[in-house]
Amino acid sequence: MPLQLRRGTAAEKADLNQPLAQGEPLWITDTGKLYIGDGATLAQNLEPVVGYGDEEAQDAAAAIFVNGNHSDISFDYLDGSNLINATVSVSQLTQNLDMNNFNIEGTGNIDIDGNLTIAGDVQANAVVGDYKGSVFGDDSVLLVDAVESAINLEGTIKGNLTPASTGIFSLGTPSLRFTEAYLSQSLWIGTAQINAEGASIDLPAGSTVNGQPLGEIGQPGNGLKIDIVGEDSSLIVDSSTGNINAGIVAATEFIGDIQGSVFADDSTLMINAIDTTISANSITTGNILNINADLDYRSLTGSSTFSISSTDDAGILTLRKISDSDLSGDINAYGRIVFARDDANGPAVNAIVSGTDTALVFAVDNTSTFTDTSKFFTWTGSGLGIGKITASQTLDVNGNGVFSGDVEASAFKGSLTSDDSTVIVDAVDSSITLGNFLQFGQLSTSERDALAAENGMVIYNTSNNKFEGYQNGVWINLDDGSPAS
Repeated sequence: MPLQLRRGTAAEKADLNQPLAQGEPLWITDTGKLYIGDGATLAQNLEPVVGYGDEEAQDAAAAIFVNGNHSDISFDYLDGSNLINATVSVSQLTQNLDMNNFNIEGTGNIDIDGNLTIAGDVQANAVVGDYKGSVFGDDSVLLVDAVESAINLEGTIKGNLTPASTGIFSLGTPSLRFTEAYLSQSLWIGTAQINAEGASIDLPAGSTVNGQPLGEIGQPGNGLKIDIVGEDSSLIVDSSTGNINAGIVAATEFIGDIQGSVFADDSTLMINAIDTTISANSITTGNILNINADLDYRSLTGSSTFSISSTDDAGILTLRKISDSDLSGDINAYGRIVFARDDANGPAVNAIVSGTDTALVFAVDNTSTFTDTSKFFTWTGSGLGIGKITASQTLDVNGNGVFSGDVEASAFKGSLTSDDSTVIVDAVDSSITLGNFLQFGQLSTSERDALAAENGMVIYNTSNNKFEGYQNGVWINLDDGSPAS
């Protein structure tokens, strides 16, 4: 059975006019107050027990924390603020520490004699000692890859890369090499310094290649006499023969002989060393001094246009014959343009244009012999010879001339023949022979009067239907000699 104190209501307490025994408690149920008798004071006059409220409870609890015996923790009670401050100084853990999704924050060091295993990221200004795991930069670039045991130098090195000892460590291996190295100043090999001089390098004095001294290569008369061998041990540059044996040679300019094919930047074959042909959209050059071969132009697009252009008034195409002897005269041709064919019937030359000291000669001969001078057309500078190798007159024709239009001349010398070869004007015996009729010009009176008439003119006047002649300065009718109207 539970212990119960003497109890009652406040009204019942007011009616108690006898004292409670000393130490006898009385609990008033409706006010929640406790009274303790002293053996003398009437119960109705007793004061309730006071002085042990929240403050007393705090003070008592604080005393337990502050004055208690604790390990690695101390407490400080601030009575006025109702606060208890705790200071933790843990020298060692007695069990695993679960952070429960919280952080360890503050200023100071974490000193651990052993391994620190962290499943997440570690952010620190500096790590002193051994570290196991990958390392990332602030921009999330992987610097140290712990999985591949590799250091990624895509990040920037902001300091010197210095080996721990001299002459022990290598940069790359014979089987694993770097592709390119970019240096802005110098390269030291042993005590030798190689410096950059613009787009060139400056080798130290006394440098050799394959045991051969370089000398002052920039000075006339000096050269580099060595063989150059590829990675597959094939000979690329043969110093004994001067030949270059390479699949591809790329250069801004070649000076000297080239044996092999030449390709454009887009890999198009320009010079085919196998069938000795040149394929190009255009060829730009200075003066070509000598071509010791046939120049064979073949269009790749079906067009047969061969164009030579110049930006000035100088000679664009020059054909020159070179000899130590005298080439003057009309026998030796200085140059020749040949028109030829090469088909199922075989090769043949059918037309030529030749230049000599005295003439420019055009010739067409389907026999390709060019011995018949009647097939020549010659311009001497002062005369044109047709069917002749020379021209004794301004126009010297070997053969007949047929004109479909008019022929105008201040004078005509020679015979005149009709279409049926009948001689009309015979220049040999100075006679005129008409096989049919002679017709004079037909003019009206007004057209006649507009003429610059001269004595001896004869016309047929269509205005009066009469023959008229100009005699002694006037026009007269030929039928009776009277003045013409």
